[in-house]
Order: sequence, then structure tokens, then C-alpha cells
Amino acid sequence: MPPFVFSIREVRLPQRPGVNGCPTKRDRYEVVTRPAVLLPRQAATSMPTRSVNHKAATRRSLYSVGHCQKGCVAVSLRSSMLAVLTLGPAYGLQLHHEIEARTSRVGCINVGQTYSTLSRLTIAGYVAPAGVTDDALPLYRLTDAGRAEAEAWLAGHTVEAEWSAMVAHVLLAASLPGVPDGLRELIRAYRAAWTSPGQGGALAPSAAYANDLLASAARRWLDDVEARCATGELVARGYDDNRPRRGRRPR
Repeated sequence: MPPFVFSIREVRLPQRPGVNGCPTKRDRYEVVTRPAVLLPRQAATSMPTRSVNHKAATRRSLYSVGHCQKGCVAVSLRSSMLAVLTLGPAYGLQLHHEIEARTSRVGCINVGQTYSTLSRLTIAGYVAPAGVTDDALPLYRLTDAGRAEAEAWLAGHTVEAEWSAMVAHVLLAASLPGVPDGLRELIRAYRAAWTSPGQGGALAPSAAYANDLLASAARRWLDDVEARCATGELVARGYDDNRPRRGRRPR
């Protein structure tokens, strides 16, 4: 009986996952595929062993944290900042605090990334200076282009069937006053994304079944959000009156 050659797949977790226990889009599961040989019992002791160059034979692929059908992309910080600025002028740390609080991602967004994104939005013409606070913190407001971009994002003109991005996107939209019609459009867009046929035909039966379960859970969650908004359980709100504290995050 000839030896049977097959592949072994190993999933290696990141050594230091996430920030404060929260996964970020830089944290990846590493899936390693390496060759292996199964020898018949009677030939196992007689056949010479052959060393395998694992470095040359190993194929590596990165799988993002969370489920994704078309490449995992975390909810856009750029779009989130524009959406929050529809409430009016705000300063950098205030925007950072509002996005984290409204999307249940406290401790998961880097403050430096918030300021660098704000700077890029200003250069691109989506955001403009709007004076300063009483203690000289620079305020920023939306330009006409920035407001149009925010409204398009809140209406769900471009969405994908990705769980974590959907949850943050919908929660943020539901927290903003004056977006009931846009929220209905957003929920409708996500429901269509989770209903449309994906890559199930190209997946193993167990993976396709997992995708179907996740899609079903996503549609039920969207139905629940829509119902809670209709009954007033999810209340939209303006800026938080309490100023965010500065300093190091607790470890």
C-alpha cells in the first residue's frame, strides 16, 4: 500500500490579541497548512524517512478576527467621525469618546488614530475648523462634502455582510437624532446583504452551515433593533455633557 499524503491545518492565535482584550483589525489568526505523510503500519519501520522542508512547503493565509465574506474590514473610523459630527462641532477626544460609547467599543479605538483621521479629513475638505472650546481645544465641523458623505454612509449606500462592522454601524446610526428614515434604509440594506447568496457553494458543508446560521442571527438582530427603535427602547441622543477624561487607559 503506498503512503497517503495529506495536509494538516493549524490555527495559531496572536501572542497579544487586541487592545485591553478587544480584537482589532491588526490581530489575525494565522492558519498554517503543512504536508504530512501517513505510512501503512507494516511499512512504517521499513521505509526511509524523508525530511520535509516546511519553510518551502508551508502555505500561510491570514484570517481576520470575526466573520467576513468579502475581506474583513472594521467599521470605518473615518465614516464614524463624519456621522458623529452631524450632531455639531466637536473636538478630537470628544469624537473618540462618542464613537466608542455609541458602538460599545470602549478601549478598542486608538486615540492617536482618531487624531490622524481627523487631520486627513480636514486636508480632504470633509471637515473644517470651527473655533475652540473655553479651554482652547480646537473644534471641528462638517463641510457640505462631509455632510453628504456622512448621510450616504448612514443610509447604507455601501454595506457588506460582516458582523462586527454591521453592529457598530447600526448602533451608531440608531444613537443619532434625526435619522429614523436613514436607519430604516440602513437596516434594509444590511438585511439584503445577509439575505443575498454568498460563497456557500464554494465552501465545505460545515462552513456553509456556519455562514447560514450567522446570516440568520444577523437578520434576527436587525429585526430586534428595528422593533426596539419603534417602541422607543433605543433612544437617540446628542453629545454627552460629561467631558471625557484624559490619561492612560486602565490595564
